[in-house]
Amino acid sequence: MAKIIEFFGLDFGDYSLKLSYTKRSGNKVTLESLASGLTKIGLLGNDSEEGIDEIAETVKEIHERSGVNTKNCVFSIPEQSVFSRLLVVPEVDEENINDAIHWGIKPLVPTSLDNVSIAFTNIDKKELNGKPYINWYVVAAPKERIKFYRKIATKAGLNLLAIETEALATARLVTFSTGQKEDILILDFGADNSNIILARKGISIYSQTLSTGSSSINKILSADFGFDDAKAEQLKLQFANQTPENIQKIAKAIEPITQMLISEISRTLVYYKEKLGKSEINTVYLTGGGAKLYMLDKMIKDALGINAVLVDPINNMSLTTQAKKIVQTTNVHSYNVALGLSLKGLVI
Repeated sequence: MAKIIEFFGLDFGDYSLKLSYTKRSGNKVTLESLASGLTKIGLLGNDSEEGIDEIAETVKEIHERSGVNTKNCVFSIPEQSVFSRLLVVPEVDEENINDAIHWGIKPLVPTSLDNVSIAFTNIDKKELNGKPYINWYVVAAPKERIKFYRKIATKAGLNLLAIETEALATARLVTFSTGQKEDILILDFGADNSNIILARKGISIYSQTLSTGSSSINKILSADFGFDDAKAEQLKLQFANQTPENIQKIAKAIEPITQMLISEISRTLVYYKEKLGKSEINTVYLTGGGAKLYMLDKMIKDALGINAVLVDPINNMSLTTQAKKIVQTTNVHSYNVALGLSLKGLVI
């Protein structure tokens, strides 16, 4: 068996960077280390040399603190920074695949293909009118954005092996953690943004980014109830111990956000059934730092009539003593993208 090259995953989030390092033996995974560091709001949008230097210093500090020796890494890139599509292309010879993908994606990308790097993954094969077609998941990332991340890696003294979308990393993690073999729907409830993802065989086949996240709930709770951010965060996860009257008030206050999420999940289910469906989806898998929102699973079930399950992101993993200590003192659900990145190459 070929030795798996060691690497760690680094998630570039809205407010923080998160690192995950796993070791593998076949399909057995051991979580070795997790680490994180805060970033300034808007810093990831600052492509000046000063901004890149500041991010690189944070990356270097997190890497050193994690105790991970390898400098090989895989970075995440936000969904809103790329163009991704499920592309149905007639089956062609291998030497013609690249041309067929470029021809198919060209009218869907709002810029010249000279300005983007294109990657594609074979999902599966199907027949249309008796002719063979291939479902390809295609991602077109702006070259300038790729250059930005490569500069960060170089200045941090790292060897960047690959850059992956948040949706692809999340789909891989949820599929591995749940053991699901059928198509799945995922709500990745992040800090500033949330992603609704459809996945097949551990690969995202559809993703939509919503410009709302768990920090929006914190702001509402702070404004309506006069809490600071720390108290709002605590209340968001534990308002079950409030009086029935307060529970009703809190649920009403955050209703615009929860209803938006539920509405978009419903739209995605309709899209899946009409365009992609192979089997019925009857469960929404919840992940991300905001996924532990009290009663979110019940709200989804009551509104849509399907189950909603909070994913345990470290299920099916062994943990070292160091990793166990870290998991006990952090919201491990917020490491979903980093964990998914560190599983890259795993056969699911």
